[in-house]
Amino acid sequence: RSAGLMGRHSQNAGAVGKETLTHAEKKRLGWGTQRTRLGRDGVLSFDACNLGMVTAKVPVVTPEGVVYDKEAIIECLIAQREDLKRKRAAWEAQQADKAAEAADAEDERRSEALAAFEAQNVAAVAGDAGVASGGGGAEGAGEGSKPPAAPSLKKAYWLPTQGPGRHKGALDEPPSHTSCPTTKKKLRMKDLTEVKFMPMPEGVSEKEGKYLDPLTRDPLTDKAQVVVLRPSGVAMLESSYERFVKPDGVYNGKKVRAKDVIKLRKGGTGFAAGGAPVEAKAHHSHGLGATNAPLRGTGASLSNFGLNYN
Repeated sequence: RSAGLMGRHSQNAGAVGKETLTHAEKKRLGWGTQRTRLGRDGVLSFDACNLGMVTAKVPVVTPEGVVYDKEAIIECLIAQREDLKRKRAAWEAQQADKAAEAADAEDERRSEALAAFEAQNVAAVAGDAGVASGGGGAEGAGEGSKPPAAPSLKKAYWLPTQGPGRHKGALDEPPSHTSCPTTKKKLRMKDLTEVKFMPMPEGVSEKEGKYLDPLTRDPLTDKAQVVVLRPSGVAMLESSYERFVKPDGVYNGKKVRAKDVIKLRKGGTGFAAGGAPVEAKAHHSHGLGATNAPLRGTGASLSNFGLNYN
C-alpha cells in the first residue's frame, strides 16, 4: 500500500476529523427506521379492547369494526369532548383577538388618511391666507396648525400585542365531533353497537375458543372473519351470515340490511398470512440513546457511548 493512501477506518476511528459515524454504526445505535417482527403475544385478539389491550368486559364495536370495552371508550369520548371544548374556547379567543387587531388596524388606517387629508386642507387654507394678507403665510400656517397627533403604537414592538411573535402559534379550528382513537374517524356514543358473543359451553378447553357461532356452533377464532349484526349485536361467522341470513335479510325476526353488517377486525395469529400487521417500525432521528450528538471520538465530547454495543 502506498504511503499516500488512507489507512483502514478502524485505525482512524476517533481521530480528529474522523468522528462521523458510519452507516453500520448508526444502524446499531438505533438511528433511522427500526423494524421488529411481532410475535403472537404482540398482536390483539378479535375480542380485545383496542384501548385496554385486554379482552373487553362489555365489548362494543364501531362502524369500522374496531372493538372497545364500553367503559374505556366512553371515558375516552368524554375526555375528548372536554378537550375539544377547551381547544374551541382557545381558538375562538384567538379569532376574537385577530378580529380586534384587524379592526384596530383599519381604524388606524382611516385615522392616518383623515389626518393626511386635513393636513393638506390646512396647508392650502394657510397658504391662501398668507397670499391675501401680503406674505404672512408661514406664520399663519404655524398659528392655524393643529397640535401634533399622539404617536402610533404600530411600531411599539415591546408591547405584547405588537411584538414580532404575536402571530406565532396560530391555532387550527378544532373539530366539532369526537373521533375513534384507532381510525381517527368521526365517532359518537350512539354509533357504538354492543356485541353479544355466544360463550363456549363449560368444560371446553380454551384452545377450542371462547365463543361459538349461534347458528353453526363453530368456534369463533382469530383466523375466521367475524361479523356483528347491528340491530341485535349478535356476533357470528361471515360464512354463516352469507349462508343463512343474507338470502332472506332477516335474523330473529329483525330485518338485516347490508349496511347493518359490521366486520370485526381480525385478530392476530402471529403469521403474516393472518391479515393483522406483524411488523412494527419507528423512526428515530437521533437514535435510541436520546442524544443529539452525531459524532464520536476526540471531537465528540461525551458521545463516546456510541462505541458501546453491549
